[in-house]
Amino acid sequence: MTSERDQLKQILLPEELELLDKLKKQVLDRREFATAVSEVLSDATRTALKRDNSLQKQLSVPIAKGFDQAIESNRDSIVNAFIPIIGSIIRKSITNSIRKLTTDINRAVELGISVKAIKWRVQSLRTGVPFAEIVFNNTIEYDITQLFLIDNETGLLIEYAGQEDALMTDKDALSAMLTAIQDFVKDSVAVGESGLSAAELDDNIMWIISGPKAYLAAMIKGSPGARLNERLTVFTEQIHADYRSVLTDQSLWTHDAALKADLERQLITKTIHDDDDENKKPGNLRLWMWLIIFLILFGTWYWWQNKNHQAQKNLHHKLNSTDGLVIYELQRTSNGYTATGLQDPIADVSSFTQVQFNTQSYYSIDDSIVEKRVREIINLPDIRISVINGKVKLQGQQSTPMSSLQLQRILNLPGVTSVDNQLTTTQDFTDFINRYPLPEGLSMTQEGEDDRIILNGEILQDTIRPWLEQLQLAGFEFTDDAVLYVPPAETLETLINQSFVNMEFTSRFSDSERQKLHQIFSAAVKLNRFHGNYTLIAESHSDCSGSILRSNEYNRSREQALLDFHQENYADGIALETKLHTCTELSPIKDPLEIGMFFMVEKQ
Repeated sequence: MTSERDQLKQILLPEELELLDKLKKQVLDRREFATAVSEVLSDATRTALKRDNSLQKQLSVPIAKGFDQAIESNRDSIVNAFIPIIGSIIRKSITNSIRKLTTDINRAVELGISVKAIKWRVQSLRTGVPFAEIVFNNTIEYDITQLFLIDNETGLLIEYAGQEDALMTDKDALSAMLTAIQDFVKDSVAVGESGLSAAELDDNIMWIISGPKAYLAAMIKGSPGARLNERLTVFTEQIHADYRSVLTDQSLWTHDAALKADLERQLITKTIHDDDDENKKPGNLRLWMWLIIFLILFGTWYWWQNKNHQAQKNLHHKLNSTDGLVIYELQRTSNGYTATGLQDPIADVSSFTQVQFNTQSYYSIDDSIVEKRVREIINLPDIRISVINGKVKLQGQQSTPMSSLQLQRILNLPGVTSVDNQLTTTQDFTDFINRYPLPEGLSMTQEGEDDRIILNGEILQDTIRPWLEQLQLAGFEFTDDAVLYVPPAETLETLINQSFVNMEFTSRFSDSERQKLHQIFSAAVKLNRFHGNYTLIAESHSDCSGSILRSNEYNRSREQALLDFHQENYADGIALETKLHTCTELSPIKDPLEIGMFFMVEKQ
């Protein structure tokens, strides 16, 4: 039954079945379905946007997220793409700001100190309005008679406001003319720029404010300023924000009442307030002259008062910065100043000759004041006294030790928290040597009028350091420039174990090689003398190139040269053990840095 019905369908409905198969394939195949949808997507989107704005709101979220992801993944490309646009905008903004600033400066310079300018400055002080704004309101005169909002692409008029009887021609014809002029300027005169921005038509000035979708053409009589241009620019930006749907829908052009009302509100007339007659009155002139005199006198008095106040403020600060003074009131008198507060009896106020002190006594705990009180107790010029945050430090020499009574008096002073007594008593050097014998390896002499002690010899640093500290504490003058301090064993071992002498000749040493050998052997002798029983080990080394027999003979020659050097110079100072590096096979590479003596030390 089914097959018969299918055959009947094929006979009666062949075209419909073919169409259904084609539509089924188009719907079920993703690629064909996407192709079919793409052909009507733009028309469907445009129709949906005209019918209902909800689609625009629904699309805004994924578009915004996609734009954010594109920025994150292609930040450098997007920045490079926006640089030409942003650069042009910044240049325009800076140019307009400089022009506006130049206009304001020129206007202020031209006004100078005229009567009108003084009146406007007083008005600025009284009302709080900036002087530049008052000058602008009283010197700029203009009248916006007509406004044209024209589409960028088609050149058609979107909306118009103004006095139609003042039109030189039809509105649509004028908009077409302006668009043609704009295109001509862009193509022929100002390539890469925004095009025509201003023009003069008889006694009228036409300003053209560009926008993304449309531009605003303003017909103005008089002398407009940069502020009006800025106002019209902001208004053009506001139109593109508030009337985006109107700008993109040609059917709404010249039929939107709200847009026309906004344009009509921009038809501004600005006139100058004429005050010339009042300024010419004798009474007003005399009033302004007295006002100028009053301002000069008031300014002089204010400057004098401010100068005296600042001088008094500086003096007050200087008084309170003086140790031992706490001044909480400073008054000006006919003879100078009167200071009221607290004063330590030993505070130094000799530099304040113009100040009369009306103070009460107190004990200051400032470090400098505490130091003066300590010096009153220990009145010896050779003793060094320092006080830091209440901690007293005593250094120097005295003939007799400090008594416990003196030390207790210092501790009882206000502000003293501790005493570091580093004072030493002078003594005879013979007594010092009997108490602290001269370390082995040192010798000494006394020279000069002050019997300065000259130390000589060779000794370990750790051995002599405690003795030198006692010598310094005892107050004796000495110098140890002639003392040779022996480094620690680790330092000497490291010096020797990292040594290599490259031999230029096979049976003798050059001068530079002998100098390096003396350094190595001297360090070994110091090790053996001051740090225990050591043996110096030297290995004669060859690069084993050329001939094995000859390389080994050269090694023995170098070994013998080193033994002769040791016998001549350091036989009694350090034992020497030599080794030979025997070549068993030839090396294909000749390396001069491998030819010489390697050294190390070994403790027995």
